Amino acid sequence: MVLLLSCSSSKITNTSVTVEPAPDGFSNPNMVLLIQKKVTGIGHNKKNRNINYSFKKYYSGKFEMVSSEEICINTKYKDNKTYRYIFHDEIIEGPPGAALNYTINYHLYDRITDKKINVDVECSLSAEANDAIAKKLNKYLTERKSGIVSAHQ
Repeated sequence: MVLLLSCSSSKITNTSVTVEPAPDGFSNPNMVLLIQKKVTGIGHNKKNRNINYSFKKYYSGKFEMVSSEEICINTKYKDNKTYRYIFHDEIIEGPPGAALNYTINYHLYDRITDKKINVDVECSLSAEANDAIAKKLNKYLTERKSGIVSAHQ
């Protein structure tokens, strides 16, 4: 499950997004996208607010922000047809002293097929990445693509 985001340079002026096609069922009107809340880490509340803001602004589908613990414990999330997809991120630290010492990978995980959507985003700010990803996932609510799509915003 990989939705890749790589904020690699403050010199990048455009946000570019490369996406595989969304899996079957992503545009199901009854589907609720789960966005995994951060519960620890520096600035985790602000990061949650920023992701929530981007998705409220650019994603017209239903979504809920929940912790991984909530997804495991709350029985309503066992409904894989309604709560089929989980969106979350993972920070990978690079070598000490490197100019870029971390990469953020976003994952959109399909719980039914155990597959992933890969999205590669290059941006100067994580807020730009949140906006770009929310816009791209919103596009999949209304149209199906085949092959790889590249969008510059």
